[in-house]
Amino acid sequence: MGATPAVVQSLPLSPPADFQMQGEIELSTVENNAVLPERGATLFGMVADAESYDMVMVTVEPSGREEMLDVGPTTGQFAMRLFPEDLQGDGPVTVQMTAMSSSGSDVLPAEIEYTFTSAPAADGIEQALGRISFGATEASLVRIQEIGFEAFVLEQLDPANIDDSAFESSNPDRILNLGLTGGRLMSNIIAYNINHAAYSERQLQEVMTLFWSNHFHAVPTDGSAEMSELDEWQGYRALAFSTFGELLEFSAKNPNMMAFLDNQDSRFENLNQNYAREILELHTVGVNGGYTDDDIDPVARIFTGWTRDRVSENPNIDEFVFEAQEFRDNGSLRRQIHDPEDKFIPFLNVTIEGNEGPEGIQEGEQLLEILSMHPSTQSFVCGKLAEVFVSDSPDAKYANACAAAWQSSGGEVAEFVGAILLHPDYLGDVENRRNKVKTPYEFAVSYLRNFSPGYMVDNSSNEVGFLTSFFDDIVSDAGMNFNFYPVPTGFSEKSSSWNSTGTLIEEQRGIIDRVRNSDGRHDIELDMTEVLEQAGLETAEEVAAYLLGLAAIENYSETEFNSLVAELKGTDNVFSPYEEDEDRALERGLGLIVSMPSFKMQ
Repeated sequence: MGATPAVVQSLPLSPPADFQMQGEIELSTVENNAVLPERGATLFGMVADAESYDMVMVTVEPSGREEMLDVGPTTGQFAMRLFPEDLQGDGPVTVQMTAMSSSGSDVLPAEIEYTFTSAPAADGIEQALGRISFGATEASLVRIQEIGFEAFVLEQLDPANIDDSAFESSNPDRILNLGLTGGRLMSNIIAYNINHAAYSERQLQEVMTLFWSNHFHAVPTDGSAEMSELDEWQGYRALAFSTFGELLEFSAKNPNMMAFLDNQDSRFENLNQNYAREILELHTVGVNGGYTDDDIDPVARIFTGWTRDRVSENPNIDEFVFEAQEFRDNGSLRRQIHDPEDKFIPFLNVTIEGNEGPEGIQEGEQLLEILSMHPSTQSFVCGKLAEVFVSDSPDAKYANACAAAWQSSGGEVAEFVGAILLHPDYLGDVENRRNKVKTPYEFAVSYLRNFSPGYMVDNSSNEVGFLTSFFDDIVSDAGMNFNFYPVPTGFSEKSSSWNSTGTLIEEQRGIIDRVRNSDGRHDIELDMTEVLEQAGLETAEEVAAYLLGLAAIENYSETEFNSLVAELKGTDNVFSPYEEDEDRALERGLGLIVSMPSFKMQ
């Protein structure tokens, strides 16, 4: 008995440049009797004589779908799309293609027929480019198809060995403009992070940077410690794949955290419980982690003296300090700041031995170490990670695998994140593909990853010369302002929280304003000519398949495809992508894409 044919996993976004034809009309990217992925497939073809044949009639059976395709007048190429409705039947799919002339000449039609079968794809494209990255680029799509999902995950879990020199050579720090202060600098910090997320090849590191900064959410309460906000994001980026214990300690000593949760004012004789409560409820064991109100007081006493100090002005920079005692000018003790007594924490059944003087900091560090390896912490954080990478309601097996890897590795992030992504069921559970809605941050960043190669930005203006600086307020306007969000929970990881009409309108309006430059504030010009020429694309169907292949990671409907083709062709039903006036057609097309359900899905 022969082996079952493998599903064709390498379906390119554009036709091959070196295809050698054998007949008058052929498909150039897939062979007859291939097994195609049920999610859909774009098939590129060619006619031998573009002067004689300028259109191709396609009939698909058993769905009975018919369509007329344009042929590129220069290349002789055409593109057709098979949709899930075409491919998910029980039997084979037959595609009949007839090359024709629209001039009514005596040129005889040329015909060819292909037969395909289909099967669910297990290539991990959706998970790789929708979950562990911020979206597809042509290079990343080729990469995942080239090396496979598992190798792609392992590569992303080791960011130090990913060549990111192209991104680093673009001078990303220029976006910050540290000569600014206040709200302008805070806005640039978000643009700086969007820039990393959109263009760095270390995509999973950026996904985890966002996760940790949101999990340990804190903002400058007085709005003045801008550099502390930057240092916080940079710290989570550097520690993204360290250990949870290191991340927890970095968070606990974050000057923004000290101010945000009032621990900077917690004293031996004037205790503040805010940080103690949130480190248990939000950062470690979770609200159901077993602690009670009786545990809050001793935890708060352990963290007395953990505060911040202003070390620089303009820009304002705060640093963490531990103050055990305060002395008068004559050297006598003015007051005790850190509580030096022993602290018993009931739910941990642990007594933290008290310390006088500078050694008092060791109490908090000891507690952080205990909490970082507590089973409830593992369960709580792994549950959130499963929501990020799997679904809003993930099967418990993913969080369980994560917790087991956490325990066995001593809390190594790469190990427990890898346990989710490389779980044997991760690719096979098809119900978890493309089932999450993008947050506003993911929405804006994915647009940049998909389409920013087609933009030119005027660097001569006083504005920062990066496209990302025009997208930070889209994120804020849609309800995801990281710098000023006052709720210590951070933003919800559940995609259902970002599916409101108001959020969708703000996201779409923000990007459409920039696509069409209708806000009148920024000198952004769309020029897709070079991108399309490099890809070898000429017809509306080819360009639509290319753009949607990136935007929807090969998952889009017949209605969406046909709508985009119609938008590109416009009222005259002609699309010539290398003509200057067709930039407007492309602007309309990109504006349409961001309103499509397939673009909103992750």
